Amino acid sequence: MHLFLQSKGLQNIEKWLNIDSAKAIARIEHSTVIYQQDDMCKLSLSDNSVNQFVSMFGLEYGDFAQTIPHLYRCLRLGGRFHFILHHQDSIVSKQSQVTINVIEKVLASNLLNNLTQFVNIGELKAHLLLGLNQTLQSVEGYALDDVKIIGKGIYNIIQSSKDLTSKMDMLLSLKKDMLWQVERLQQQLAGAQQVKLLSTFLHDNGFNEFYMTPVSYENEILCWSLTGIKVK
Repeated sequence: MHLFLQSKGLQNIEKWLNIDSAKAIARIEHSTVIYQQDDMCKLSLSDNSVNQFVSMFGLEYGDFAQTIPHLYRCLRLGGRFHFILHHQDSIVSKQSQVTINVIEKVLASNLLNNLTQFVNIGELKAHLLLGLNQTLQSVEGYALDDVKIIGKGIYNIIQSSKDLTSKMDMLLSLKKDMLWQVERLQQQLAGAQQVKLLSTFLHDNGFNEFYMTPVSYENEILCWSLTGIKVK
């Protein structure tokens, strides 16, 4: 919606409904823009009530067997959909896999494990800096940025004015954040893999006019572009 406002404004739009399964934050106050918490797998929208569906990197996180029938049910005759979807071979998916590998490598090492053995901040600092240096030397060049991002988080904790116990708590929190990031990226990769099944679900649920093409930039695939129309 923000991108649309920047390029098109809201001319000739009766209502723009922002839907998210999380509680959506109203970042833009406008009489035409509405925020609604809803589930795309069981949309509460009325039949034949939507002129256009738009989604960026969202549809592939749902169950197509549940979402596609709702898209068809809610679209009016002649209604269109415009989706940007993760591509399994995109630069985004490749980088996500690199990030997963780096985080799993760090979590499997001694860098953030068994930290209770250290009885003072100096020992902890030496251990963390040595571990980060070893990790940097053990990865390929394309993975260095991910290690540096993790290193920055650890270095900020080292430099904080907290006591040893607080630093341990902060490192534990960082470790939990890394585990959460791996889970999120794995969901993204799984969603990208699921996209190749989308054509079948669209056909099976009444959509016969749609176009799915890869979007590229400088010879790198960025995503899928999917557009279509309800004709019957």
